Amino acid sequence: MNYLKDLFTNNWHFNIFYALLLLAVVTLPLTTYLMLPIALLMLLNGVVEWNWKEKWQNVKDRKAIPAFYFFLSICLVPIIGFFFSYNKSRALSAFDCNFWFFVAPAVFLTYSRNLFTVRRIRVALKWFSVSTIVHACILLGVATYKLYKTGDSSSFYYIKLSFLRHPSYVAMYSTFTFFLLLYFIHHYHRHLSKATLCLLVFALLILLVLVVFLQSKAGILVFGILVMIWSCYLIYHAKRKLLWTALFLTLILGLGQLVFRTDLLPVNRLQETVSQVKNHKQHPYGHGSSEIRLTVWKSSWEVCRKNLPWGVGSGDV
Repeated sequence: MNYLKDLFTNNWHFNIFYALLLLAVVTLPLTTYLMLPIALLMLLNGVVEWNWKEKWQNVKDRKAIPAFYFFLSICLVPIIGFFFSYNKSRALSAFDCNFWFFVAPAVFLTYSRNLFTVRRIRVALKWFSVSTIVHACILLGVATYKLYKTGDSSSFYYIKLSFLRHPSYVAMYSTFTFFLLLYFIHHYHRHLSKATLCLLVFALLILLVLVVFLQSKAGILVFGILVMIWSCYLIYHAKRKLLWTALFLTLILGLGQLVFRTDLLPVNRLQETVSQVKNHKQHPYGHGSSEIRLTVWKSSWEVCRKNLPWGVGSGDV
C-alpha cells in the first residue's frame, strides 16, 4: 500500500493520467491497439479537469512553449495532409501515432513538474523494461518451440520471430531497454544482490540476442551507434576499470563482426543492404527494401517540385 501511496496523489485527474501512462508503457512493446484509446482517455481526462489557465501556466513555468507548439505542429501536418489525399484510408493509417503528438503537449506538458517526481518516472521506465523483457522471452520461446517442432531455423528470423510487432519497433524498444539496464547496472551494481545482478545480466543477453536475430537494419545500426557512445563513456570514466572496459569493447566488436558476417540466418540483411546499395546504379528500380528507399529519396525532390506549395496528401506519398 505504501508503494501505491508514493505513486498516487490527492489529485485524482493526475492519478487517472498516471495509471493510463503505466498502462501505455506496459502494453506498448506488445501491441499498438490500445494506444489510441489510451490517448483519447488521457485527453478526455484533461478536458474534464478544465483548469486551462493553470495548465497553460504550467507550460510557461516549464519553459516548454516551443516544445508545445513543435509537437502540436507535428500532429497538424498529417491532419492537413489528410485533406489533400486521394487515398483517405492510407492517410489515416498512422492516425494513432500522430494523435500522440497532440496528446503529448496537451497533457504531459500541462501538469506541474512537481507531480512528475523521479520516483514516478523510474517506475514507468521499470514497467516498460519489464514488459519489453517479457516480450523478448515470449518471442524467443515461441521461436524455440517452432524450431523444435518443425526444424525451421527461419523461426528466429525477422517477421517470423517478431509476430506481434514489426521487427524495427521491437528492436527499438529492446535497444532502449538494453542501455537502460546497462546504465542501471553500471551505477547501482554495488547495491544489488547477486541474484538480482545475475537476473539483469541474463535480461541483457536476452535483449542482445533478440536485436541480432530480429535483423532490423535500423535497429542494429542504432544499437551500434549507442554502443560506440557508451564505449566512449566507459573509456572516459574507466580509471581503475580499464580491464572491464577493454573486455566490453572486445566483446562488442567481436559481436559486431559476427552479426555482419554470419551466415547462420536465412538472410543477413546487413550484407543484403550493402549489396543493394552497390547494385542500385545498375538496377535503379529494384524491389529490395533498401533499393526502394533510395528510389523514394531520389524521387522526393521531383514530387516536391511538381506539387508546390502544398505538396501531396500524406496518403498519396
